[in-house]
Amino acid sequence: MKKRVYKYILLIIFLFIFCIDNIEAKKISEVNVGDWIKMTPNTISYTISKDLTGYDSDQTINPSELNLWRVIRKNADGTVDVVSEYVSSKAIYFQGSVGYTNFIGALNTIAAQYVNKDYVLKVRHMGYKDQTEICTDISSSACPTDTGYQEDMDLVSKNLNTLVGKDPSGKVLPYFLASRYIESSSTRIEYKTRIITTSGTTLENTLFFSTDMEGIDSAAIRPIITLKKEIELPIPNSDGVYELIDEKKNPEDSSFPENPVEDSSNFGQGEGNISDEQNNNVSQNQQNSSKNEIENPDTGGFVICIFIFLVIALITIILNLSNKRKIFKL
Repeated sequence: MKKRVYKYILLIIFLFIFCIDNIEAKKISEVNVGDWIKMTPNTISYTISKDLTGYDSDQTINPSELNLWRVIRKNADGTVDVVSEYVSSKAIYFQGSVGYTNFIGALNTIAAQYVNKDYVLKVRHMGYKDQTEICTDISSSACPTDTGYQEDMDLVSKNLNTLVGKDPSGKVLPYFLASRYIESSSTRIEYKTRIITTSGTTLENTLFFSTDMEGIDSAAIRPIITLKKEIELPIPNSDGVYELIDEKKNPEDSSFPENPVEDSSNFGQGEGNISDEQNNNVSQNQQNSSKNEIENPDTGGFVICIFIFLVIALITIILNLSNKRKIFKL
């Protein structure tokens, strides 16, 4: 009986080693559109200058609050685009002609704070698609109406099944799109920004009138980041979320560039997308609206190994107890 028990023990050890050796790290390119990734930005506090927004005071945000992301596109070069699952809990104010001319560049600068240097390659604010970031003057030619925002809207709407934005506490909030809109009438021209409303529709709000009147607009921030292709993902947690750990555990590392959207010498030329190609092999099942419904077939082998491991361990314990009882009876 003892030999039999020893055989089971050896089998358990062999199976455990086999399971561990056969768990290969999953590359970021192997994720599915719609998957969740947890990544905490390095910055815990960032002050937005009033010179950037045209507002009458500086504003402060906490980028580290947005740490859950959804995959919205797999790029041809192996990188992945993800959008923040939530919007910022604090609304940012833009005002007047300064707010309008700086609007898209300011949003990209703010979005650039929502990064983790270990994993992020590029970043943009939702809606940005090569529009003019900083306008030279306020006019329909220098700061024209744009439609580039539609691409990000389509990606988010398709893969998250909604455009409605919620902050980390679950409160529904409007959020900005990196896009401008100009509306003309017989009496004046209105220079507007675009937002996604609490009902998930677009709305234009006026920041400046050709009659020199000023307006104010406020909404939350929603960044989109491109993750490096070299990232190796851990096994997802019980909710199906891949958790990326900050390697240096340093929330305020000044060695990371202030604005990873682009090199500062090229500011205003845009971040752009790595690839316009969509991954056509994405299953419709990847658009589930609940983290608990995520299917992850790549972890199936590991689960089976653990199950077999536990069964054999239980059999070994039963046999060992049975053997002891027989010895006690003798």
